[in-house]
Amino acid sequence: MINAPELYQAETLNVGLAIRSEVTRYGLERLLGLLPSIGNLSTFNSPVSVLGALEERHETDVLIIALCDISDEQIRDSCIPSRERCVKILLLLDSSSEQDMTRSTGVSCDGFLDIGNLTASGIHDALHRVCKGEVPMPAALTKNLLAQARNGSTMTRNGTPVSLTPREQQVLSLMVDGLSNKQIARRLTISLHGAKRLVANVLAKLNCSNRTLAVSRALREGLLPSKADRADS
Repeated sequence: MINAPELYQAETLNVGLAIRSEVTRYGLERLLGLLPSIGNLSTFNSPVSVLGALEERHETDVLIIALCDISDEQIRDSCIPSRERCVKILLLLDSSSEQDMTRSTGVSCDGFLDIGNLTASGIHDALHRVCKGEVPMPAALTKNLLAQARNGSTMTRNGTPVSLTPREQQVLSLMVDGLSNKQIARRLTISLHGAKRLVANVLAKLNCSNRTLAVSRALREGLLPSKADRADS
C-alpha cells in the first residue's frame, strides 16, 4: 500500500475497468490495488461488455476505458457506455501515439490517463479530480493541442465563429486549467449557480456535450483569450 497521507484521507471510489488487453487490465488492477481509496473494483473485457453490468449495478463511480478499444464510429456518435448513468469516464490513451492524440479530441469523456506514464499516485489524482468535476489531462495531450493551435488549426466547427462574452472567456480559460465549477465560482467571486450557468453557456456556444470536449476544442482551435487579456481579467 502507498503511505502518502493524502491517499488515505480521500473519499472511497468504486472503479470499473473496461479494457480488452489482459496485460493492460492486469497492470491497472495492480496499481489500483495499491490505493486505499478504492472500494469495489470491477473488470470488463471491453467497453461493450460493461453495458449490461452497469444496468444491474449502479455502484461504479468512475469507468476507465482504453481508447484503442473504441471504434471510430463510436467516437463519431459519442457512443461510450454509461454516459447517461452518472458514471465518470477516464480515457486511457498512449501519448506517444500520433493516432491516439488525434482520435482523443473527438471522444466524449471526463478526463484522460496516459498509459505510458501510469503511477498509483497519478491514477489516484486523476480519479479524485474527475469526481470533483475537473478534467485531468496528460501534459503531452495538452502540448499536442496547443501545437495544433499554433500551427493554425483554428477552423471552427461547421465554419461558424465562436462568440464568447469576456466573462465566458474567463470561464473557458479556467476550464482549460482544470478548475471545477466550485473553484471557478471562488476564483470569479460568483455563486456556484452562476458558475454552472456560465459553463453551460460555454458548452452550448462551442457545441460540446461536456467539459473535456470543450477544453480540447478550445486548445485545438486557439479559442482562448490572449495572455494579456487573461492577465487583465
